[in-house]
Amino acid sequence: MNIPSTQNPVALETFLAQSTSALERALVARFGLEIGREAYADAVMYACEHWPRLAVMDNPVGYLFRVGQSAGRRQCRWQRPTTLWSEPVTVDEPVDLDLQAALMKLKPEQRIAVLLTCGFGCAHSEVAAMLGTSTSNVANHVSRGLARLRRYVKS
Repeated sequence: MNIPSTQNPVALETFLAQSTSALERALVARFGLEIGREAYADAVMYACEHWPRLAVMDNPVGYLFRVGQSAGRRQCRWQRPTTLWSEPVTVDEPVDLDLQAALMKLKPEQRIAVLLTCGFGCAHSEVAAMLGTSTSNVANHVSRGLARLRRYVKS
């Protein structure tokens, strides 16, 4: 991603508007709704405080994902996340509690890869860039995660 001037506040706003929805989704997929949102807020705060440093990085979203992971780990040392999303506002979109429970049984990397690619339609290359891994690794996580989900649903 070609990022504009490091001193321009508009550049920071543009970067946050374009990049952070996938970051939030990944952190919520990793840690659950409450801790994931707090980790996302910490990552955005870090971005605001350290924008000149982030603006010159090759993969600032991936770096912010790592910042968010560190914040999330600090927050969840003693509790295990139980929900990925909150109750829906309308009855037209019910929450599938069985699917949510099955997703929480997946390894975090598999859960992130499955939710971002299958749930939110991100490309494997986007997820790979954010996680700092290869596209084939993301494909493996998706494949194995979906296989585990199928086993959980059958049982």
